[in-house]
Amino acid sequence: MVTTVLIGLIFGAAILINPLANLSYSKDELNNILQNTSVIEKWTAKGYSVDIFRQQAVGMMAETTVILVSPAWFTLLLTSFLLLPAATAASLPADRSFGVAELLHSTPISGGSYLAGKILGVGLMVALIGLIPLGLFFGVLEWAFLDAFRVGVPVDVISFFVKFALMDGLPVLGWGLTIGILAGSVFRSRLAAVFPGLVAGILSIFFWLAALSVPSVQLDAATYFLLQNYHSAALDIMDKATGSTPPPLFGAEAPIIGIGRVIMMYLVIAVTLFILAGLARLWLKWKENF
Repeated sequence: MVTTVLIGLIFGAAILINPLANLSYSKDELNNILQNTSVIEKWTAKGYSVDIFRQQAVGMMAETTVILVSPAWFTLLLTSFLLLPAATAASLPADRSFGVAELLHSTPISGGSYLAGKILGVGLMVALIGLIPLGLFFGVLEWAFLDAFRVGVPVDVISFFVKFALMDGLPVLGWGLTIGILAGSVFRSRLAAVFPGLVAGILSIFFWLAALSVPSVQLDAATYFLLQNYHSAALDIMDKATGSTPPPLFGAEAPIIGIGRVIMMYLVIAVTLFILAGLARLWLKWKENF
């Protein structure tokens, strides 16, 4: 589905545009430090190798890339809820237009099974296609680190973005495609279902921000939790060497949330979608006896 690839590319670009723009600066800064013999001798006398400067540069770029998820997150929410519901709203009306619905009515499949199968089928397709922009994102990031620092992307960065994709990317995409399918379930024409799908997506933006976001921060609980608990391994080594304590990613006054808040977010999503799916099921039973 082109929509999924487009969402991933826009979100990935929103994160990478700043690190890539400053890539040459980071590269030159590291080279200048490595050519400063007095600084090298000072750290060598303390028992540290030259590699510690490379680790610091890698850690700073890694942390910068991760932090940029915060301002880019709303881009993910906006594109997912504006594009996906409008794209998937025509899913059920398309079955009616092409005669698939009438064929299914003659089988033992229930309306509930049909609705669940449609959501799971589209969801699996979106998840698999989403691997394309995710792979491109990691490919560009790997190139940037190799070009600037001659090392690959740190494991902590890869781990963060994989967890982000699973804990927040999938729920956002899953909500967007599901709400579109459910909104389109009451229409027989594919064209007529597109606008209601778009409206459902717009309403979903307000719901997500009002019900699932962390107070005073334009992030939902899952993304905030991941960012709050991210630590650059390279910068941790540098902090240990200098005896300094790294400041919290969101500042000392920022609220701290636990995994329980994230689980509550998933429960709210599940219950809300279950209720909406139940209403769509009742509509199919009432209008189509299916």
